Amino acid sequence: MKKRSFHNTILLSIGIAIFIALPLYGQMPTPLKNSNEPKSEAQKPTKDTKTTQSNAKSFSSFPVLPTSNQRNQTSPDNANKKDGNTSPDWWLVYLTAALAFVGFIQLITFILQTFWMNAQRKRERKMASIDFCKTFTDIKDYLYNGKQSPFGVIPHLMVSHEMAETAFHPSLRDKIVRSFDEAWNIYHNECKKYRKTFDLKPEQWERDREELLIKLDKLLAIAGQN
Repeated sequence: MKKRSFHNTILLSIGIAIFIALPLYGQMPTPLKNSNEPKSEAQKPTKDTKTTQSNAKSFSSFPVLPTSNQRNQTSPDNANKKDGNTSPDWWLVYLTAALAFVGFIQLITFILQTFWMNAQRKRERKMASIDFCKTFTDIKDYLYNGKQSPFGVIPHLMVSHEMAETAFHPSLRDKIVRSFDEAWNIYHNECKKYRKTFDLKPEQWERDREELLIKLDKLLAIAGQN
């Protein structure tokens, strides 16, 4: 569940960054008007001028080729026209790069925040597990060394144990909830039979005490895995 939410956070961040940057790539620079086109009707060549030029070309048998210097030299007007036709809108490129950088920073922030939250939950679960195990120290001491009757001790201790289980259960991981519930029900049902007084022989109490210790140790071992 937590790994899935982490992956969803990363995918959502990448999607937001792409959604912000994608419309900017769709905006194309406005094409510049070609300055070579005639601006008025007066500048357009007439039919007579075209005929004269074609006749002049037909009489010239040896065309004049430009020299290497003339080919290498370009007029400032032609250079400006060439640069003006091919120059992109650089402000759009800078804006896109800035938005991509902001999206990358947000992605890193989301990842660090997810790691920090997971570490915080892990510390909280560990502290809750320690507090839960400390609650059962009293009954373990009694089961190891106590000589009193269980009818007056165990029901009294069960009150604090039930409160500890209620506070500890919400912090359990999904993987151990089922095993913890099974161990808790077995231990709790074993303790509940001492709420009513019955004829309990010392030999039987020794066997029951050992079984109760085994069930309690299993419960605390599962709680320590949280």
